Amino acid sequence: MKVCNKCKLSKPLEDFYKDKTHRDGRRTRCKGCLTKYPPKIIHIGMAGCSLCHVEKPLEAFTNDASHKNGKRSSCKSCNNDPPKPIPKEGMKFCSKCGLEKPFAAFYKSKKQSTGYRPSCKDCNLIEERQQRQKRTPEQKEKERIFVREWRLRPENIDYSRNYRQREEVKVKDKARRETEEAKAAAREGTRKYRATEKGISNIREYREREEVKLIIRWRKLVTHAFNAISTKKSMASAEFLGYTPKQLGKHLEQFYGKRCKGGMGCKGILITKENSETDHLLPLDIATKIYPRKRRKILTSFQKEHLITTIRELSQLHNLRRICVSCNIKKRNKLIWNKREKARVLAFKYEPLPLAEQML
Repeated sequence: MKVCNKCKLSKPLEDFYKDKTHRDGRRTRCKGCLTKYPPKIIHIGMAGCSLCHVEKPLEAFTNDASHKNGKRSSCKSCNNDPPKPIPKEGMKFCSKCGLEKPFAAFYKSKKQSTGYRPSCKDCNLIEERQQRQKRTPEQKEKERIFVREWRLRPENIDYSRNYRQREEVKVKDKARRETEEAKAAAREGTRKYRATEKGISNIREYREREEVKLIIRWRKLVTHAFNAISTKKSMASAEFLGYTPKQLGKHLEQFYGKRCKGGMGCKGILITKENSETDHLLPLDIATKIYPRKRRKILTSFQKEHLITTIRELSQLHNLRRICVSCNIKKRNKLIWNKREKARVLAFKYEPLPLAEQML
């Protein structure tokens, strides 16, 4: 005996047609039910909807690889699927963002009928970044090793060297560095590096250099000068001064091993790094005397430009020398007699005669 799957009645096996695909060798429905309810015949290129029970062409069904015929069991009208828009010539819709973009915004793919990937380059880039964030430390280390080995190959050395020299790559790198995210990441990386032992030691060694000390000192001097005239500095201090720390070091090296020419009673001792200091032939106090504090609040644009020019001129290499510590302490902001003429010429360059005479 066997129970029919349709009428739910228990019948002998003779009432069921033979079928080798079943365990008992018989169909699940009896002969009477198969006669009363014959199976529907689906024509070629057609499919029956499981909701509306209407036979429709295959174009009316959404693609689904999980089914045998590659289509959903219900039609698009029953699923309320909107019709796909037709792209313009030379354009394509992205499967992720849904935007219409030209073919150049898609990667090529021979597997697709259109010859391009279904998603655009921007969506692929976002997906790649998300996948990179999920990488484990072991995977990151493997990628670093692979990239390092790839760059050291003879056939890739020239490519890596010339890649950064391309004009389009330079433009992209510059645009990337100017973004707020890149600047914030650079500041964070610098802060972390300075907190390490290597960063602390390198910074300490860097600041102990004589030329760096002078650059830091002049940087403060330039900053104070711009603050005095209520103007922000528009360029780097080294660019404002017009020379690099290397040029400054070479200029000061010519005074080592020679006699001191400070002229303040040192009897001409030999100059070394340890017993000497940097001196300005024309003291920096000239700018303060030209424009006292009371006058700085009412400076005109022409006078502000004059103050900036004066500071730049006083900080040039021809106005710097090395003298012994005792001579530098005794001299301070005094003006040496044989240099008074140069100071007068510098003061008269932009200032009226009465103010220059008061300064001298």
